[in-house]
Amino acid sequence: MDNLFRYKVARCFIILATLGIFSCQKETNTPESKPGEIVIFRTTGLNLFVGGELIANMPDFTRIFNQPNILCITKKGMSIEDILAGRDNLIFKHNPSRLFMYVDDRNVRTTSVSSFSEQINILIQDFTHRLPKSKLIFISIKPSLPYLNYYHKQAEFNAFLRGVSFSCKNIEYIDLWNPLLLKQGVMNLSLYKEDQQTLNEQGYHLLIEKVGPHMSKNE
Repeated sequence: MDNLFRYKVARCFIILATLGIFSCQKETNTPESKPGEIVIFRTTGLNLFVGGELIANMPDFTRIFNQPNILCITKKGMSIEDILAGRDNLIFKHNPSRLFMYVDDRNVRTTSVSSFSEQINILIQDFTHRLPKSKLIFISIKPSLPYLNYYHKQAEFNAFLRGVSFSCKNIEYIDLWNPLLLKQGVMNLSLYKEDQQTLNEQGYHLLIEKVGPHMSKNE
């Protein structure tokens, strides 16, 4: 009786898989697994957020969007150098359908525009080669009062990110800079906490409105 039950269950799974009801893929882009090798499977459609302070303070996106397919990997001060050096563990092992990347505001103090551009290009080449069907979405650096002296440098960083979004169909750009400014070009402080750097609840509501249309749904 037990053997007959197991046989029926196994046959049911085979039929469902054949019909495409279960759609799974390997989590990594490694070659076919060897005998005895453990391979992790998961459903497609992961939205991966990687970056610094903006993401570190992010509210619970899983609850807000009512989606379980969201993963955030972050630390305050995470730089493009950190992301590039750790990209295998931060990005590629998760095989995301959408990668949302935010470079921390603090990067403008230590990273030149040319170095930033070069490292972003390396990441883009690697990403489009290893995950050709996935989307890379850059979230623009946001204005913040502590880095007001780097305004023009931040603008150059954002202009470069916007520019590369036109170079490949799998790259997108979310402009968070301009929506956080008033018509006079000054920061809209009603969207920030007292430190005038961290977004408050209203500010994150704006971010959610911008990010939502770019997110992948469960497939």
